[in-house]
Amino acid sequence: MSGNKFRVGLFDCFSDAKECLIGCCIPGLSYSQTDYRLRTNPSTLEGHEPVNITSVGACGLFYVCGCVGFVLPFLHRQQIRQRYNIAGGSLGDCCVTYWCPACSLIQNEKEVILREREAAAAVVTEQPTAHEAMTYPAK
Repeated sequence: MSGNKFRVGLFDCFSDAKECLIGCCIPGLSYSQTDYRLRTNPSTLEGHEPVNITSVGACGLFYVCGCVGFVLPFLHRQQIRQRYNIAGGSLGDCCVTYWCPACSLIQNEKEVILREREAAAAVVTEQPTAHEAMTYPAK
């Protein structure tokens, strides 16, 4: 794999209060948003319902089965690494998501947002214009 790294740091979760609160207090919603971005139109949450089977199920897993709640962010990290060709491995991802699942959830969400914004900015939105016709000097 390449030397490409996560562009959002693990503890950058504190830089955005809204994402930090969602990731820490309602982790199922954070998971659901990232899941939606990875499955559909990643650059927006258009059509995403905050209360859905994914968010409710993820909240249940995080709160009821806390010891295995790290599995969901771990799987997302694996998807994100593969999609954006980010270096790293399963052992590191497992450790990060086990010891700091909230930070991992927030990092996953912010990384997908950042990468998709960059990809959208690189898309050409205008047709190229035709060059002027070539003319020959009069004799």
